[in-house]
Amino acid sequence: MRALAKFILRGPLQAILIAVLFALLQLVLTLVPVSLLSAATIGLVTLQIGWRQGFLVAAGTAICTGLLVLVLSRGSGATAHIVVLGFAVMLWLPTWLLGGVLRSTRSLSLMLQAGVLLGIVLVAVAFLLLGDPAKVYVQFMDQMRTSMTQAAVGTDEAAVVQALYEQIKSWTPYLTGILAGAMAMNAVVAVIFARAAQATLYNPSALRAEFNALRCDRTTAMITLTILVLAMITRTAVIENIAGVLLVVDMFYGLAVVHGAIAKRRAGIGWLVIVYLAMVVFALPMTVLLTALGLVDTWADVRSRIVPKGAS
Repeated sequence: MRALAKFILRGPLQAILIAVLFALLQLVLTLVPVSLLSAATIGLVTLQIGWRQGFLVAAGTAICTGLLVLVLSRGSGATAHIVVLGFAVMLWLPTWLLGGVLRSTRSLSLMLQAGVLLGIVLVAVAFLLLGDPAKVYVQFMDQMRTSMTQAAVGTDEAAVVQALYEQIKSWTPYLTGILAGAMAMNAVVAVIFARAAQATLYNPSALRAEFNALRCDRTTAMITLTILVLAMITRTAVIENIAGVLLVVDMFYGLAVVHGAIAKRRAGIGWLVIVYLAMVVFALPMTVLLTALGLVDTWADVRSRIVPKGAS
């Protein structure tokens, strides 16, 4: 990572080259989130050099990626526009913004709060522009189901399409919050990757110490709890979707508690592997559990109650 970070920071052309490379790899390795490394490249430049240089790299990455996708898709401008717009809106720009916040504040907690705010703004814009986003999603899915059903060869394929449609449709009331939360979460992860790369150049243990000490302040915790309770009581769509953003992003506070506890007990890295595997296999329960742990830690200070390994 150190060598790659040095290469990225040699100049904007090198940074754009790496960011574009990882973006194109994402189009090939669809199941591997290598696009996070594309965003982390922009985040690293923003953290180390500044907002302006980070934005120039993000813009250059968008232009170069669009041109290359246009060539590879044999002149399909629609494909190039969709790819670039998706990367820019959902990954590059959010990472640039959060990277700038971390550079300015030097606080992981404030960076997380900025991520939450970004997700909330996206939810608010979606509801202002679309009225009820769930209806728009259902209309789009109805069109997709019709096309897929017509293309189905037999009754079994049609049944699979219908089952998939019903399953996804049940999530449409919360889809705006899920998408906004995913955007914020990916940007946060990309900035953490960027901070890790920066740390390898100057202070390899810095990020570990910063993340292990990350803690949710009481004001943020109270706001989060209030919104979660309102979402359960009122069942209002916009509040439920905002609550979804809070659950996803505030999960990092709980994850920091786990990291700090394992570090204090000097437990093996295997415990972290188990936690991250559980997050993949049991995504929703683990998200709720980690968010709850982070909120409890605000008042209980869980890590201070753990006896370090070897202490009498």
